[in-house]
Amino acid sequence: MPSVRTRFLRWAAALLAVIAFVAWTAPHVMYNFTPSMPMGFYWIWRPHGPVEAGDVVLACVPLDTPAAREGLRRHYLPIHQFGELRCPGDVYPVVKPVAAVPGDTVTLTLAGVAVDHCLLPDTALIQADPQGRPVWHMPLGAYKVPAGTFWLISGFNRLSFDSRYWGPVPRADILRRAVPVLTFS
Repeated sequence: MPSVRTRFLRWAAALLAVIAFVAWTAPHVMYNFTPSMPMGFYWIWRPHGPVEAGDVVLACVPLDTPAAREGLRRHYLPIHQFGELRCPGDVYPVVKPVAAVPGDTVTLTLAGVAVDHCLLPDTALIQADPQGRPVWHMPLGAYKVPAGTFWLISGFNRLSFDSRYWGPVPRADILRRAVPVLTFS
């Protein structure tokens, strides 16, 4: 049987290893607390190479749109959160999948969003928020995604506040890629 000192040293070494691991990964791990994507921990890093459809990213919402201004007033967008990543207006970045890339055609209808004529599941526009207030959205129609911009759309939660409402996001506003590590539906 190991001595008390040996057991203590083992526990101390294990605790030191855990502290070192947390200190090393902390800048690379974030917690998503909004329900538009699975809540939980995501591994994040700066994107190298092209951003592609299907990538999950942290991005700043373009605050110059009517929907984003409305989202700030109604607290659809998280502000004053912990962490080093900040967007203009002290808004915390959103976690969303990239649905459309430059060159794609996004068609916005009340029934949902189609990318290159393929309807994305669970993307119907909401006309009113849970409090019954009308929600501003991008005008219905087809949009060719311009170079250097991306449409971020989540079908995970029907109430997701995303590009259906505030439009495309410039590449410069995509801060990190995110990969779920430990999430809770």
